[in-house]
Amino acid sequence: MKLSGIARFLVRAGIVPLLTIFSFGQTQASSTAAEKTVLDASVPAAATFQIKVNEVDLSFTARDRHNHWVTNLSASDISVLDNGQPPKAILSFQSRADLPLRVGLVIDTSDSVTRQFEAERQSAIFFIQQVLNPSTDSAFVIAFNGKAKLVQGLTSDVTALSSAIRNLPLGGHTALYDAVHYACKKLKESGDGPTVRRVLILLTDGDDNSSYFQMPEVIDAALQANVVIIALNTNIEPNPLDPKYKEFQQMAEISGGLILRADTEKRVAKAFKEIQEQLRSHYFLVYKPAELNQDGSYRRIRLKARRRGLHIFYRHGYYAPAAAQKK
Repeated sequence: MKLSGIARFLVRAGIVPLLTIFSFGQTQASSTAAEKTVLDASVPAAATFQIKVNEVDLSFTARDRHNHWVTNLSASDISVLDNGQPPKAILSFQSRADLPLRVGLVIDTSDSVTRQFEAERQSAIFFIQQVLNPSTDSAFVIAFNGKAKLVQGLTSDVTALSSAIRNLPLGGHTALYDAVHYACKKLKESGDGPTVRRVLILLTDGDDNSSYFQMPEVIDAALQANVVIIALNTNIEPNPLDPKYKEFQQMAEISGGLILRADTEKRVAKAFKEIQEQLRSHYFLVYKPAELNQDGSYRRIRLKARRRGLHIFYRHGYYAPAAAQKK
């Protein structure tokens, strides 16, 4: 399989740097082996979108030391560096509680989640019913075990989404990375440009025993689609030192998301409530870099809060646009 330059570096070094807001020209080719891991009942034509290549769009959230989401930041409360330099101009800074949502709900149905499965299913239905605004938002549902299957395509129909979740089967192996890669692809196809918030909500114990794709490729897919991954970890005793857990954590954090405990019914409900608060408590920043060469290079972003005690969730870089090649 072919990995991007970033992915090859990560595999060799055994680390994953905090990456990007947008990924340009980094298309992952689908292989026959990978295609066998997904079943798609409705494959819409891929949608494309355009952004101004000399501007960077950054969506972020902030949480205080008491784990409360902060909703009253202004442009003067944050500082941003792009490849170590202050931006040429801040073009826009908004608190956007109303940004339309495109949600991919990805639910582990393998044997390893049997104990928590019913609580996950009921909480997911409640989340869809409480959070999704049918006039602006839409979502799809993917179930996965050894294969990922789109059980409900992108829709604003809350009843259809709830029914798909309610009728999920249970059993089989776990192809976690394949499912996330597939879900990111589906969110990218949702189109609508950078003015929507693309979120992948993942319910799983974090184990993977049968995926074709590797974690760096999944990160690339999330960055290409500008997707934030929020993971609900159903593992009863997560081990932070376990390499699999570290990969699971990196996959969420690098995208600008986080992992929430969901190993009991109470924690599952609490995690969904926190997601609901986070999705409606974020900011949208647009800036113009001091310099931006169209060379496809990776550029680091550093976003800091000037208020003490705040933790900011954001993507930590992007790929510069690549200039069109002359034929």
